[in-house]
Amino acid sequence: MSQNNENGKTMERKQIHSALVKAIGEMSNPALSADNPFFKSKYVPLSDILELARPILAKQGIAILQTPSVRYEQQQGNNTQVAVVKICTTIIHDSGETIEIEPFELKADKPTPQSIGSAITYGRRYNITSILGIAGADDDGNVTEQGNGQSQPQDNQQPQQPPQTAISSVEAKIISAVDDASPQGKEYVKVTLEKGSKKLQVIAIEPDMMDKSLKLEQNSVEKFHLKQEQGINYLVGIGEHVQQ
Repeated sequence: MSQNNENGKTMERKQIHSALVKAIGEMSNPALSADNPFFKSKYVPLSDILELARPILAKQGIAILQTPSVRYEQQQGNNTQVAVVKICTTIIHDSGETIEIEPFELKADKPTPQSIGSAITYGRRYNITSILGIAGADDDGNVTEQGNGQSQPQDNQQPQQPPQTAISSVEAKIISAVDDASPQGKEYVKVTLEKGSKKLQVIAIEPDMMDKSLKLEQNSVEKFHLKQEQGINYLVGIGEHVQQ
């Protein structure tokens, strides 16, 4: 591979290629330490990947520069805006040689700062793990961007939802309800409840439950209705109302 210099001549990128090969040879797969509640899977946070990669890359005189940008598109057939995130990645060597990576684009789940930020993080993580040849998640192969702007599993399967299992109820005090998003930008609300001396983590993924949980007063006591799947508690009702 070659690139043009200031005089329009080509020069070989031997040094950066050699350094990159050595760096990749030292890489190992980091632990999948974070949970994705939507796809019942685990992934490596971007911060863990950078903590692993930076010292190894620096030893070979390599740095990775990632520049995100966002543009807004109008959905066909309606007035809904879609946020398209673009990640431009450049590998830089201390010799002055560089490698430009093909820009990576993906659509945020919603045109909100939370979803856009999650999409940027996901895009950066996807690019870095691809460049370094390490595994960043056990679900990336199951997710692709469809034309409707939603992160969907391949073969048009919907994200796995809590099955119709038995509903349990608990009267507890709400400690916090915080907006969050999956690595693919899918928004949900993380709810922390307290029952006696024990704390319970609950996930609200349905819009109605997300809205209601965010409106609850801190330290108020309510009856919460839950479904559990693979160790994750999903909020399906508050008070006397249960969402079927």
